[in-house]
Amino acid sequence: MRWLNALGALLCALLIVGCGKPPVHTQESFVFGTRVELLVAEADAAKAKSAGAAVLREFDRLHRNYHAWQPSELTALNEAIAAGRERAVSSELAALLVEARSM
Repeated sequence: MRWLNALGALLCALLIVGCGKPPVHTQESFVFGTRVELLVAEADAAKAKSAGAAVLREFDRLHRNYHAWQPSELTALNEAIAAGRERAVSSELAALLVEARSM
């Protein structure tokens, strides 16, 4: 009976250890002049790095396309509005403007 209790205790300990949180991997970048810290909870470091890189690539894309002071689709639209001209925009920017207007 004693070995059964010991086995039960060992199994409980293994279950508790197995339920631990996966390690958190961090990456940092600057987006729109703001420091962004990205935390990815993933046991596989390569997967975490790949996921983090994909998110940071998307942030970089948004930064390039919608920067308010550097040449971008947004600055081109602002210049057209200031000059009283119409300007076609991407469907993504149009959707962002519609959403912003409804807020």
